Amino acid sequence: METKAAMQQVINSLTATTSPNDTDILQLHNNAGLPSSKVTVGGLKGKMAETIHRRTRLTNFDLNVLKQAVIDQNLEKYGLKVGDQKTINGHTYVIAGLNCMKGTHNYRATANHVGLIVIPHTTQAWNASGKTNEGADGRGEGYLNSDLHYYLENTLLPLVETDLGASNLIGHAKILTNAVNTTGTNRLGSATGCSSGWTWEQDCKICALSEVQVYGSIVWSSSGYDTGEACRQLDVFRVYNHTEIFGNEYPWLRDVVSASDAARAYGHGGAIYTAASLALHVAALILFK
Repeated sequence: METKAAMQQVINSLTATTSPNDTDILQLHNNAGLPSSKVTVGGLKGKMAETIHRRTRLTNFDLNVLKQAVIDQNLEKYGLKVGDQKTINGHTYVIAGLNCMKGTHNYRATANHVGLIVIPHTTQAWNASGKTNEGADGRGEGYLNSDLHYYLENTLLPLVETDLGASNLIGHAKILTNAVNTTGTNRLGSATGCSSGWTWEQDCKICALSEVQVYGSIVWSSSGYDTGEACRQLDVFRVYNHTEIFGNEYPWLRDVVSASDAARAYGHGGAIYTAASLALHVAALILFK
């Protein structure tokens, strides 16, 4: 009932009755004005309520209620859904989906959880050096050693632990890029660099999102090393355009694009890449139990 044509069917079916009962029948008509199907008033109310519920996002929720929803593995039972958000100490937390990283393999979290996207409303360079193979202070190559990942783990994570409680966060093994071939061929169609290796980071509790987690596929990611374990689209982005979640903040993603560029979510639902040296907004995924 969300299209203009469908709403016209409802308008065409209305009569002079101002207080219909739920059991009253509405005759629906097609665009040519011919009868097509029937629906009860009660059924129509239910469909409209379902549509409104699906698209209306909470701007505050109780963390204790969220914990119970995780235990029962049911968001709707507690009036929650993906896309609902809560702000604590200036940091926005968005429900991304239940058990988004759960599994039995060693790179999956074995405990029940809900994925939360944390949007701190701060900026950070992917790598201030402007090179995806050169993190600050000699840390090395790829996302694992980037200024962005260092910022998330050492500056943002302690703040998140204060907001949510350190014992409520789950860590798990992630496989992150740690090598860049500066003359490798990438998806730009040029030999200007690509990811060329990865390694495990054990008990990782916070990480930038991958293109796959946001878009459902790679776009500018330079190679398979960029995606690693983050190879499934988050439930929230199956319902909402990423611009609806991030607003006018266009955060860095973890994917290397070239020796000097990294991936980034952009306005109007777009995908883009940007020079790694720029200080831009950030967002990250955490697991809450």
